[in-house]
Amino acid sequence: MANRAKYNIAVVMLAQGKIFPNCKVPTGMTENVSTLKSANVPVIAAVGNDGNHTAVFSPACLPDTVYIGATDNPWPGVQPIEYDKNAIPYIARYSNGATGQTDFFLNARWNVTKLDGTQRFQVGTSNSTAVMAGLWLQNRKATFDATFNYFIGISTNIKNEFINGRYISTP
Repeated sequence: MANRAKYNIAVVMLAQGKIFPNCKVPTGMTENVSTLKSANVPVIAAVGNDGNHTAVFSPACLPDTVYIGATDNPWPGVQPIEYDKNAIPYIARYSNGATGQTDFFLNARWNVTKLDGTQRFQVGTSNSTAVMAGLWLQNRKATFDATFNYFIGISTNIKNEFINGRYISTP
């Protein structure tokens, strides 16, 4: 918060964590997340890639964060393939959470550019979370709730055999 105006911080993205009982987080984190939300700065957090269908990572479990899960494409065989825009996405089986524990699911399959300029194919909720942070900035409304409701409005229903949720298609 101290540097929000100085560095024009409009979104905070957290793509790491662990499942802790009772959503345990470092002292002060819950209050910091709430303060950021009240200042119209979302904390967008990954639910994790453990395939746990009853819990999500801390800090994604905090009530004032925007929880992000991953979608996947079905593919024949064992080698992962890149995102297929024509495939019907489904919630990735490795994405943590149960129905109602994840705000949005987004594509998790991306080619990313590494610091040395080369590209690498990656899969995971961290990718989905980064995409959501960018989409939030592009579609930011006057308030946190207005932006969140915008995304609810453009989402569609999605599921796998464990979880139901809201899917946001990525351009």
